[in-house]
This record gives sequence, structure tokens and C-alpha cells, in this order.
Amino acid sequence: MSNQAADLQNYNNELVRFIERLQEEKNKIEEQINFEQEEKVRLEEELKTIESKLVFIKESLTKKVQTRNQINQTLKEGEKQFSKIVGDCHQLLDFLHRAYSQRPIQKKNHFDNETL
Repeated sequence: MSNQAADLQNYNNELVRFIERLQEEKNKIEEQINFEQEEKVRLEEELKTIESKLVFIKESLTKKVQTRNQINQTLKEGEKQFSKIVGDCHQLLDFLHRAYSQRPIQKKNHFDNETL
């Protein structure tokens, strides 16, 4: 019977060691879980911030591209109208040159320089 008591004591000691090891392992895993959960929350918050910034940037970029396109269209139309004005001015100048050169030449009379 004393052999059985000694065996029981050995088994009991071994069981206690295994239970303590498992408890230590559980505690380590629990610490890792807590750390990773905190890291997960932190990363999710960062992700929300980044996603919010991304939405803002996309909206801003869309508005600026639209504005740029409107400005490009305005410039294109302005250049077209300016070219038209330049052409019209050229035609007017040609007309005036022709009209001036085709007018009858008047001879000066002596009254041109005198006051009446």
C-alpha cells in the first residue's frame, strides 16, 4: 500500500506540474491575445482615418479635375474667339487701307493753312 501511496504522490506531483505549465502557457497566450486585440483596434482606427482621408482626397480631386476641365474649355473658347477677333481686325485694317488708298487725292488749296 505504501507503494501505491508513493505512486499516487508521484502522479499527483506530475499532474500539478502539467497543470502549472498549462496555466503558464494559457497566461502567455492570453497576453498575446490582449496585445493583438489592442493592435487590431488601433489598426482599425488608423484604417478609418485613412479611409476618411481617402474619401476627402477623392472628392477634392474630382472637383479640381472638373474645375480644370472647365477652365480648359473656357481657354479653348476664349482662344477661338480671340483668333476670330484678330481675323476681323485684320479684315477691317485691310478694308481701311483699301478705302484710304482708293480715295481721291485732294489737292491742297491755300485756305487749308489759313484761318477764316
